[in-house]
Amino acid sequence: MSAGGDFSQTIFGRFDTVGVFGRSTYCLGETAHFSADTDPFAHSFQWIFGDGSLDTGKVVSHKYENSGNYSVRLIFYRDAFCSYDTIRKTISIRIPPNIKAGSRPTLTLCNGQTATLGINQLPGITYRWSPSIGLSDTTVGQPTVTALFDSVKYFVRGYDSFGCETRDSIVVLLYDPPIANAGPDTVSCGGN
Repeated sequence: MSAGGDFSQTIFGRFDTVGVFGRSTYCLGETAHFSADTDPFAHSFQWIFGDGSLDTGKVVSHKYENSGNYSVRLIFYRDAFCSYDTIRKTISIRIPPNIKAGSRPTLTLCNGQTATLGINQLPGITYRWSPSIGLSDTTVGQPTVTALFDSVKYFVRGYDSFGCETRDSIVVLLYDPPIANAGPDTVSCGGN
């Protein structure tokens, strides 16, 4: 307290460490881990996640059921000052990209025949196809596949700029048509 009667207090409490590894954006289906970084006098931590859920504790986890922006609040009690403090942070829950390896789980081709894999090429998505055998490009949403020597299961992973990922797969079956063999050529004359 100063001579003029003013009281100044440093509020210990940082919300920048709240979240999964300090991130403010998460993917739908991912569990967010929250950690309270407060002064040593703080206790009685209550988390309000912005979706109607709450939890208590210095370190908690939460999984959001819907995409959107949520205002997360941390309320904690500080013994030394007989007070409560509230810290807020908005986090964003994003929907992972909707990528598909094909319209069906399998595709049948004859040896040397080509087809396009993938349903669409979404903007802003990074693609990774594997294995690379028979593919025209492993980094596009719709590579051309050439059926070669055997059936192959292809995997595609798509990432958005926030690291949200979707995976899918398709089996390209190699069809070997039967070879017709009627035996050696024969000549048949009428009546014989």
